[in-house]
Amino acid sequence: MTSACTIPPLDEATFDGAVLTSPLPVFVHFVERDCHRCEIAQGCLADVMGKLPPRLRCFCVRGRASPRVAARYRVGQYPTILLFRDGRVARRLVGHPLPGELEIIFRTECP
Repeated sequence: MTSACTIPPLDEATFDGAVLTSPLPVFVHFVERDCHRCEIAQGCLADVMGKLPPRLRCFCVRGRASPRVAARYRVGQYPTILLFRDGRVARRLVGHPLPGELEIIFRTECP
């Protein structure tokens, strides 16, 4: 295992502009290197993003490489997936999601 971050990455310098001002809802996947659960969650995100209309954006943040962003959103375990809507956290998932869970969240939070 190498990097659990193959979806577009953000860091402390790019996070606010990409997430907080986005006109679309944004999934942010907080990951760490060599994290098997992070890779499982990433696969779930990639699956959802491939099946659904492009009504949301998706990024990843390496928590230890961007500690201020992780601390601001109280990310202490990896993976953590936050759904931002209108610049605020609308949903929080800690650990890898159950099958279909992200799609259900997308359909209810992003009509």
